[in-house]
Amino acid sequence: MDPDWTLHPLRQWREAQGYSLDQAAPLVGARRQTWHDWENGRRVPGVEFLNRIFKVTGGTVRADDFVWPFGYPCYGGRSVRELFAARHAGGGRKRNDVVAGTAVA
Repeated sequence: MDPDWTLHPLRQWREAQGYSLDQAAPLVGARRQTWHDWENGRRVPGVEFLNRIFKVTGGTVRADDFVWPFGYPCYGGRSVRELFAARHAGGGRKRNDVVAGTAVA
């Protein structure tokens, strides 16, 4: 794993509680895949889910943890775009280089 790439606060909370994806997702009324996508920056929860996440996590995970360009501390202040660009430098654009609908240049 890239040393600048640490876990999303939602995943940090889930793992600290000892929950699997299958256990955590129902706590907010989500599917396992949806929760996984939130943790990996593929999706952003809607307002209702953000409220549920905030309540379930006791305020540990907040709405601003999901704001683009993901400049929260778990990424060392670097955006996902910067991390993907660094990871694929010189390799050209790859199919998986799409984050939140924006292709990495």
